[in-house]
Amino acid sequence: MKFHRPRSLNGLILVGFGLVAAPLLLAIIWALFNLDKLAEQSEQLVITGVTAAEQNRLLFEQIGSLERVARQHAVLQSDDSRELLRQDFESLRSRLSTMIPLTTAAAAGQLAGSVASTADSIVTTLLQPAAEPAASAQPLARFAELRQEVTRLTEQLSQHIERQVTELQDNIRNAQQVSAWQTAALVPGTIILVLFFTLLVARPIRQIDQAINQLGQSGFSKAIRISGPTDLEKLGHQLDWLRLRLLELAQEKNRFLRHMSHELKTPLANIREGTELLLDGTVGDLQASQREVTDILRLNGLKLQQLIENLLSFSAWQTRNEVLTRSDFPVRALVVAVAKTQRLALKAGQIQLRLEIEDEIINADRDKIRTVLDNLLSNAIKFTP
Repeated sequence: MKFHRPRSLNGLILVGFGLVAAPLLLAIIWALFNLDKLAEQSEQLVITGVTAAEQNRLLFEQIGSLERVARQHAVLQSDDSRELLRQDFESLRSRLSTMIPLTTAAAAGQLAGSVASTADSIVTTLLQPAAEPAASAQPLARFAELRQEVTRLTEQLSQHIERQVTELQDNIRNAQQVSAWQTAALVPGTIILVLFFTLLVARPIRQIDQAINQLGQSGFSKAIRISGPTDLEKLGHQLDWLRLRLLELAQEKNRFLRHMSHELKTPLANIREGTELLLDGTVGDLQASQREVTDILRLNGLKLQQLIENLLSFSAWQTRNEVLTRSDFPVRALVVAVAKTQRLALKAGQIQLRLEIEDEIINADRDKIRTVLDNLLSNAIKFTP
């Protein structure tokens, strides 16, 4: 799959922030979802527990009311007591129907059905015409059995709520473990992504910095390439275009220096030749004042020739590669040769030069050392009072 580079540095930064923030946002969304789910489960559990406790209390009260009405009916055997007994029984059945949805356990449903069946049996027996009041004693005695069944039903509801509490605790522990694993994975992952995108952003910036330093040091031979977002690559192309322009200007300058130097050497050679002819007396003897002026012309011609040669040396030095041509040579012989080239300038300035240098063999670029020594000696002669 081809990787599409961002069109700008801002785009790369936004992509980096997006990729770094995406896992964190997903983890936060997951945590909020689970927190909401656990809160809803906790709320539902509290409501179920409170409702079950309230329904248990009302169920026992309903059993007590049904027993009182049943005992009254066993004594009175009237239509009113019979109607009250039916109403209390219907209230009991209604109460049981509200308790069944509180649990999903099949045993609780069976117990609720058993309570309703026992109550129905008691009420049906009591509603039948009895020859003697003592015939009602047996169904009335079954209220103890009815209370035991109700007690088992409430215990079943309590166990169901305890199971829900245990399930809620397990869900909380699982959520905590998942959050811990997410944190353990996200922290190093986020750090790796941050470092990765930091390198992606820093690399083209570093390349631009190196390219500018290269141009500042006149390093025009090496092409400039910037890899990164499109806008920085375009900047790299512009810097490379600037490099080519600077290289072209440097070459033009060197060509101009060489051309100018060669153009100056021809008339200078004629001037020097004419001066030598005058000094040699070829065109006739010179008077003392004329010879003095001719000597001045000769010395300045030599000086001008030296300046032109220095200009050519400078032009040649700029066009060379930066690679040094190293060799072993005696440094004293090189210094003596440089001093000979400055002999006339020393004589004109009435300057005495004394060489105190050991005859050592050094390893260096002979031409560059010669240029340095020549410039050093010429400047010393020029500025010597």
